[in-house]
Amino acid sequence: MAATIETLLKKKGLWPEAMRWTALSVWAEAVGERVAARAKPFGVSAGCLLVAAESPSWRQELHLLKPTILRRLNALLGGEYIKDMRFSGRPPRLAGGTGDEPRRTVEWPGPHGLKTTPLQEQQWERIQALLPHARDDSARGALQRLLITAAKRDTVLRASGMIPCPVCGALGEGRLCPACRTQEKLKNQAKALSLLSEVPWLDAHGLKEMDPYLGEEEYLTARDILLSVWSKEVKDLRAKRSKSSQSGLRLARAKLAMLLTNTPPESLTEETVEKAVPEKRSARVQKSQSTSEV
Repeated sequence: MAATIETLLKKKGLWPEAMRWTALSVWAEAVGERVAARAKPFGVSAGCLLVAAESPSWRQELHLLKPTILRRLNALLGGEYIKDMRFSGRPPRLAGGTGDEPRRTVEWPGPHGLKTTPLQEQQWERIQALLPHARDDSARGALQRLLITAAKRDTVLRASGMIPCPVCGALGEGRLCPACRTQEKLKNQAKALSLLSEVPWLDAHGLKEMDPYLGEEEYLTARDILLSVWSKEVKDLRAKRSKSSQSGLRLARAKLAMLLTNTPPESLTEETVEKAVPEKRSARVQKSQSTSEV
């Protein structure tokens, strides 16, 4: 399934954008725990990673670390996908919110504070159910300590207002965790691209009527991709100048005109197509026509 999605995204030209948003999920691995605790990425814009830092001094330090962070991020992503980073003091917008919600902060108790965090009965039962899988007493003791720490960490995060992601269960601030938000965004963009390629006269409102999860952002991304692909198709067919390519050229110009003017096929006229996608004839053809007329 993953390979199929990757192939589709590459075919539709969405793969670079997908990898840019993946930077949100590999941020902590790239910068380390110390920086990740003080700065959090919350979006991508034109290849630039948007990062919220907790204070001006941290923004200054991140500026100094930018070349190193960019190198590590792109190494994890497998290509030069992130071109720049922009740091701000604004908190990330919560998914599904209006952007005016107060930022939720977690007062992390630290290793010693976790010892005083109570362990719930259900958590203890789940831990005990996992312990018999350990091979020996040493491994069982290490596993128990690890599971207890993880359970208490979960308690602290839930008490701070974080909620589990309905897809993967990871605790986070919004409706979905960053990784699942990225996957949802990619799926919606692929869906918008598929719908618009089949019904190119749709506008953003029409696309949303077909699928309420698709908004203006998905529409504009899909439209830009199709404009690029279909414009190149028209250009290539014009360059062939063969009789067999003329029917394909008429169809390609019609598709492009429907996309540019939001005109359905039953209302599309030759005049509309000519205005949206002018028939660029070569100077040689025009000269030969004028000579024959004389």
